[in-house]
Amino acid sequence: MIAGSQISVVSGGSDRLFLKAFASNEYLLAASDLADWRREKLPRLIANYVARHRRMAERGVPFFVVFGPEASGIYPEHLPEGYKIQSPTACEILAQELSARGVQVICPSEAMRRAKGPVDVCLKLDSHWSNFGAYICYREIMDALGAPFNIATVPWQEVYYEERIGYGDLGVQVKPERKGYVQHVKIPNYAIEASKNIFDIRDKNLRWFRNQQGVGKALVYRDSFTNALSPFFEATFAETYLVAPAPAMLDSAVDQFKPDVVILEVAERALFGYEDPFADWSARTFAQEYLETADNPAGGRLQVQALTAIHEGRFDDAVALAATAIVCEGETPRIYNLAWALHRKGRFDLCYQITSHASDKLNDPFVYYLEADSASFMGNTAGAIEAITKALEIQPMNALYLFLRGEWLLQLGESELALEALKRSIDYAPLHDRSWSRAIDASDALGGHNESMRLKQARAEVFQGGQ
Repeated sequence: MIAGSQISVVSGGSDRLFLKAFASNEYLLAASDLADWRREKLPRLIANYVARHRRMAERGVPFFVVFGPEASGIYPEHLPEGYKIQSPTACEILAQELSARGVQVICPSEAMRRAKGPVDVCLKLDSHWSNFGAYICYREIMDALGAPFNIATVPWQEVYYEERIGYGDLGVQVKPERKGYVQHVKIPNYAIEASKNIFDIRDKNLRWFRNQQGVGKALVYRDSFTNALSPFFEATFAETYLVAPAPAMLDSAVDQFKPDVVILEVAERALFGYEDPFADWSARTFAQEYLETADNPAGGRLQVQALTAIHEGRFDDAVALAATAIVCEGETPRIYNLAWALHRKGRFDLCYQITSHASDKLNDPFVYYLEADSASFMGNTAGAIEAITKALEIQPMNALYLFLRGEWLLQLGESELALEALKRSIDYAPLHDRSWSRAIDASDALGGHNESMRLKQARAEVFQGGQ
């Protein structure tokens, strides 16, 4: 969550450190007075989390939102002089709002406050909860899952805690660095098979666990707070898949793993940051984002290097690396990184040439997307619509693809079909303002005054704090 960021820390009572800010997120200042956050951020958070709940409901997959509270809201009495935290805290406010809208939310703040005392529920030199605090949250998650899942909760008697001297992520930020107790947990009565961490791109991580004594399959979108939750999940579910980073909730991971339950764990500090409107809707599939090396170690390494070069703007290097990877991959090469590198290089003609010849054979939504976007840049709007429609046949909920289809249909004057696509895109990705404006344009073109007014009102409710 904060690795590699510029972090500032404040030292409070009882030898406790608190996260003040990281990167441009002035968390402690923002959390001391939530008036601006309520006005500007809260409506967008509500809209986005309700949209996530809605699409999981359409899939028939139970969905739970779990918030990781900040220590400053659990131990406000230990904040240094001049610092305060507004109560209820941001995650408690959002949890209440989401619960009122039918979203299943676990916010363990109050339970952690009740439990604090001789046992630390938040680490003193780290910005995360302790394993004790995580277990409190885990028990609330299991209570929320309920009897229909018939999943046994790991009893506290089977959990063993160890404390060792070490550094926390806040302890290393002060001078001199401060050592203290850090926790580790063991649950010895379960035989857990664990994968290696898979890092194709540095900030994207996948790990899975299998447990023959467990029940069901859990897909957990997580940030660093899940590190302490993970041992309990591992001992509970037959299969647990941990995907980082949250709050991005890549929809194609549900297609990849077909889980029995989806859990989105988000640290409270993330509720103050920027969230990409299409964070859940990469043009690339989950396997393309996370499993390049796992699927083909030889060509995969070159594909990842090509992808890194694309992200860094080294498009000539990316073309060379992706082309070499294709040679290594034999009869079924992955062409999409080469096509994407050419696309980013501005060679839409070559990208279109590669993808249009291969897209129907590969039946890959990302290849269809590249074909569509290249066609659009070349002025072939009808071809763009045809290709993106094929991508939507594979990923019908992809809000990015729905927006593009709507945008291109509107360019051809197909306002009714455009409005349908744009409204569906808004249902899944309500924070993309251009989707709203183009939907209003389509409604106006159809003479739908009442529908235009409804869209404008709904848009204002999401963006009432301004752009």
